[in-house]
Amino acid sequence: NGKKGKVQPPTRHPGLIAVTRPLHVLSGVFRFPFPLFLSLRVVRSSHARGDDRVSRAFLICPEPVRELTAGVGSRFVMLAQVLAEAGHEVTLAVPNDPSEATVEGEAIEVVRARPAELGNQADDHDWVLLHAHLGNHYLSQRDDLPLVVDLYDPFLIENLHYHKDLGFEPFATDHETWRLQMARGDLFLCS
Repeated sequence: NGKKGKVQPPTRHPGLIAVTRPLHVLSGVFRFPFPLFLSLRVVRSSHARGDDRVSRAFLICPEPVRELTAGVGSRFVMLAQVLAEAGHEVTLAVPNDPSEATVEGEAIEVVRARPAELGNQADDHDWVLLHAHLGNHYLSQRDDLPLVVDLYDPFLIENLHYHKDLGFEPFATDHETWRLQMARGDLFLCS
C-alpha cells in the first residue's frame, strides 16, 4: 500500500536495546526504568499539531481487555495509562469489543483491532507498540513507523508445553513471530 519505509541494518547498543532505524527517526529519547517504562518521553513528533501532546502511540494488544483482565491485557492497559499520564495520546487496539474494556484516561481511545486493517488503523500515529502474533498482521502491512516490541511475556518459551499434544508446529509459528518482530523492531521492552 505504499507505506514501506527504509529499514536499515541493526545497530546494537549496550543493554537490552537494539535500534534498526536512526535514533532521530524515533523522534526522541526513550528511558526505561525497571520493570516497565514508567517515564517514556518522546520529544514532540514531527507532525505539526499545535497542541500539548507528546506523541500519538498505537498499541496493538494481542489479548482481550475486559473489566477483569490479566497477563498481557493488563500490561497493555497499564502501558496505555502510563503513556497517557506522560502526555501521549494513546490508541489501544484490542481483539475484543472495545465496550468491554475498562480503561481509565482521557487521552486513551480503545478500538477493535482489525487484523486486515491494522496498518490503516495506525495512520496518524507517530509510533507503534506491539506484542506477539496479532502484531504480525500490522508488520505485513507497513513498516514506516518506529516500532517498539514488547518482549516481556516470553510466549516463545511459555508455549513449548504444547508440543506434547500438538507437535512442534506452535513452536515453529511462535519462533517465526519472534524472529520477524526482532528483525523489524526499533526498540525492545525486556525485563
